[in-house]
Amino acid sequence: MAKRPAPEGLNFVQYSDGYDDGFKPGLDVQHYMSEIKRRGSETLREIILRNADEGRVEAERQNLENRELRQKKKT
Repeated sequence: MAKRPAPEGLNFVQYSDGYDDGFKPGLDVQHYMSEIKRRGSETLREIILRNADEGRVEAERQNLENRELRQKKKT
């Protein structure tokens, strides 16, 4: 199968799920899934903020900051 370039504006990034040696039998599945969610969210946040700093998505940065403020108010 031939590799095709990603559509313009679409980028792929790698992130660590915290289990770089792979998921081993007997490990806590709930913790594993929690780590995927947490680390994925952190990575997405970093990407959005980096792109915003580069002037790509100023509105998205504001949305993210507003969401974070609402989350803090809930806790």
